[in-house]
Amino acid sequence: MAMYTIKNARFMLACCFVLFSPWLKAQPLQVGEFHALLIANQNYEYWDNLNTPFKDVDKISSILRNRYGFNTKIIKDASSADIIDAIDEYRSTLSSRDNFLLYYAGHGEVRADSSYWVGVNGRRNTSGNWVDLNRINSLIDSDSGMRARHVLVIADSCFSGHFFRGNEQFFAPLNTDSLAWHQAQIRTTSRTAFTSGANEPVLDRASNQSTHSVFAQELIRRLNNQHSVISAGKLHNLIEKDVFARARRANQVQSPQYGSISGTGHSGGDFVFIPQNQRTAFIHHNTATQSNNRNNTRGNNSSTTNDRANAIRISGLNAEKQTLLDNCNNGNTSDCVSLGYDFDIGDGVPQNYTKASELYLKGCEGGEARGCTNLGVLYEKGRGVTQNYTKARDLYLKGCEGGEARGCTNLGVLYEKGRGVTQNYTKARDLYLKGCEGGNAYGCTNLGVLYEKGRGVTQNYTKARELYLKGCEGGNVNGCTNLGYLYDEGRGVTQNYTKARDLYLKGCEGGEARGCTNLGFLYYEGLGVTQNYTKAGELYLKGCEGGSSIGCNNLGINYEFGNGVDKDLVKSLSFYQKACNLGHEKACNKLN
Repeated sequence: MAMYTIKNARFMLACCFVLFSPWLKAQPLQVGEFHALLIANQNYEYWDNLNTPFKDVDKISSILRNRYGFNTKIIKDASSADIIDAIDEYRSTLSSRDNFLLYYAGHGEVRADSSYWVGVNGRRNTSGNWVDLNRINSLIDSDSGMRARHVLVIADSCFSGHFFRGNEQFFAPLNTDSLAWHQAQIRTTSRTAFTSGANEPVLDRASNQSTHSVFAQELIRRLNNQHSVISAGKLHNLIEKDVFARARRANQVQSPQYGSISGTGHSGGDFVFIPQNQRTAFIHHNTATQSNNRNNTRGNNSSTTNDRANAIRISGLNAEKQTLLDNCNNGNTSDCVSLGYDFDIGDGVPQNYTKASELYLKGCEGGEARGCTNLGVLYEKGRGVTQNYTKARDLYLKGCEGGEARGCTNLGVLYEKGRGVTQNYTKARDLYLKGCEGGNAYGCTNLGVLYEKGRGVTQNYTKARELYLKGCEGGNVNGCTNLGYLYDEGRGVTQNYTKARDLYLKGCEGGEARGCTNLGFLYYEGLGVTQNYTKAGELYLKGCEGGSSIGCNNLGINYEFGNGVDKDLVKSLSFYQKACNLGHEKACNKLN
């Protein structure tokens, strides 16, 4: 509780300073540059090799560069001395405004009261040439030469929870999306650590088909799909439960930790990730706010009256949501979109598409590309507004032009399907490419479909495979299922039922109904797995419940002929009916 009290008090002082000091000249926020050093140790001389660190840092580095404007440096298979030297180099080059992220993926070990990172040359039974985490702490200490204002250490290794030893209280960030709150964090020095687990072993990967570690996979997914400013503390809050759940499925306990690093100069701030298309608005937000407050203080009543007239009024909000609404009505359009999303999905408020649409509109009109895209989704789906593909098209275009990759992808879907526009696969291709290059995994997958089908492009299974892989690795499970199908059929790749099985499983576990159905077919036929009608039936059921017409139809066949189940014509007809309702023509013929 003490930590919350301190942070609230500091935030309130900052707000009061802005509101009641109108005579001070407003200045843009000084953010500095963002630098990341990513160390991946995978191939060891004396320890077991790891499977995922290289791919982990390659992907994370790409996201940090392309989405958040970081300058990144990757070191692979570093010795203990290499690790120390690389960090030390940044101490002499970073300025007092800069932000430094240190990422380590590799073996970790514990001895007595100390924890260590292990260089690739580290021996098993002696810690003499391991990297003591206390040494890392000394290198990032603001009193020992590390000038960066913010330092975040992300450690995907065993026993890295030692970073927090000596802290009586963990850093507990407020659950807020407010730009003003994030600006307060930027202004105050921070030294924090984000670890993949506590003082415990952590998973390299959850299964043989996993491309990334359990922790890295969730970090990648969140950073890649984040469309607004976010603190490292909130990033931890979003990832923690997902990592824990995935680890439990692999019979492992793994609990990511986040906190300040004792004795290194932490002053209560937090590391903040700023998407490149949000940077200008974030830096100048305080200037606009102070300018508006100065006008109001001097009695600009017409402006105040107009603001009141346009204010969105919502009753019954808790303190956190009310703050977002107040910020929204005071010109912080990012908070309009954030609160709109809360109403869209029912997070902390009753789900209400109408209120979501009002808030998205205010955000969109204020220059928030996310708001335009999200409002476009409501118009496309007819949620809280009358369904209107033409309006959805215009809003997606505005979002896309504002740098919102989802807007480009969603607009591409309209052109592919011919909704609100004349069907045009070439335009769909260009928009999917723009979405994919902007980091939207759905764009990559959808572009892959065009290459697989030869729509708007020359049919190319190899290109489809590359795009499906990119989509799958970016967290789009449709890409995993589609890639599995290429391996299943041997299109653009050597036919490989084992790889198909692994990719279908990944799709199925991610909620992709076709992945469950296709995996069921492999079990039904005994392709890449031992033939098992019962297992096939279970997977068909999961696919059917997820909306796969083929899954429902295949269950109908199983019950009709007693494949893995007792013959039951009533159940058979029931599943055929479900399949027919989902558009499966052969199932409809069965009913007739």
